[in-house]
Amino acid sequence: TIFWVIFIGFFLTFNTFGSFAMAETEEKSLRTRLQKTSNALELLKKPCRGKKKLTSVDQWEVSIAAILKRYRTNGLFEINLQVTKHEKMTRRYLDRLPKTIESISINLDFDILESAVKQQINWEHPVLEDLPFMGKYKGK
Repeated sequence: TIFWVIFIGFFLTFNTFGSFAMAETEEKSLRTRLQKTSNALELLKKPCRGKKKLTSVDQWEVSIAAILKRYRTNGLFEINLQVTKHEKMTRRYLDRLPKTIESISINLDFDILESAVKQQINWEHPVLEDLPFMGKYKGK
């Protein structure tokens, strides 16, 4: 919940505890969770020994959803799965017809949605950006 406090004609937002230190700690933990999530998604792209190879879009979506749930970052990433199909003709001899082999490759791209991150951090407000005394509270 957010409490609104009127201060010299400006609206300031405070989190439930009313402490900027708590808000900064919350933001720091959110940033570390975002970093851990992006590292896990990067590892998901790389094929590893002993790991099951993800071959369908459904498997990719389930594993991505599990990572986002594990680090509590649902809605903070924009995720794009690009599917490309390759057809390869194998050569056959004599009376045998050539065989077509289809393979699917899936590429994962993701970005952090900074607008959603700023909404998650509930103490930031556009008015606070302009106030000169807020620089020390925002870590500047």
